[in-house]
Amino acid sequence: MDPENEYVDEKFDDLHLAQQGQFNPALYQFIDYTANHDGHENFDDVVEDKIFKYKYRQFASSASEHDRKNQRMINRFLERAKERDPILE
Repeated sequence: MDPENEYVDEKFDDLHLAQQGQFNPALYQFIDYTANHDGHENFDDVVEDKIFKYKYRQFASSASEHDRKNQRMINRFLERAKERDPILE
């Protein structure tokens, strides 16, 4: 086993930062300066916002709540996979 694994180290760093609470997106206000020139909201912006919230969801809630939500996401994915890909006989 490799004692230094970048992926594992990165996950431990994320866990440590999430426990500190400094990177909670609710603490910051994100402003799109290009919105002044648009008469309507761009769908790309909506998708990017959803991706941002998903990517940094660990920092937006407590560790126990994040673990609960993440396990729920995994379980729902597995249930959809069972229905989507039936076993061929």
